[in-house]
Amino acid sequence: GWSASPSPSPSPNLPLPSADAPLVFPRPTHRGPRDKDVRPMMGKVRSAVFSMLLSRIGGGSEFPSECRWLDLFAGTGSVGIEALSRGCGTCHFVELDQWTANEVLIKNIDGLGVQDDCSVHVESVFDFLTKFSYKSEVMGGSFDFVR
Repeated sequence: GWSASPSPSPSPNLPLPSADAPLVFPRPTHRGPRDKDVRPMMGKVRSAVFSMLLSRIGGGSEFPSECRWLDLFAGTGSVGIEALSRGCGTCHFVELDQWTANEVLIKNIDGLGVQDDCSVHVESVFDFLTKFSYKSEVMGGSFDFVR
């Protein structure tokens, strides 16, 4: 599958919302498939989750730039992309469906210009997690947050 080299710092192209505000994309639309098998997390839920996580690590409005995020069952990538917009340095997305990965997830990542901070793994989450212990050093070590 497609994979970009992670960058040590967050992308300057994304706005940094407050901890209790939903992500504001620099583009007017966010791609999503037309079927009901992939549903992005609702903005209010996503905002609440990030607010809780940020309060647990000091209450700031963004994550430290060295944070690494793992977005399992990634779908549209909305959660991992929001993590990047809130300061995470890298995000790995795991999505089983090849069409969703290519036509939705990668296009969302490319459209926002954060491909240098992302890696997309097109495989079963269970296969990825099984293999991860063998390739964790190659992928930069352990993750700080897993969703």
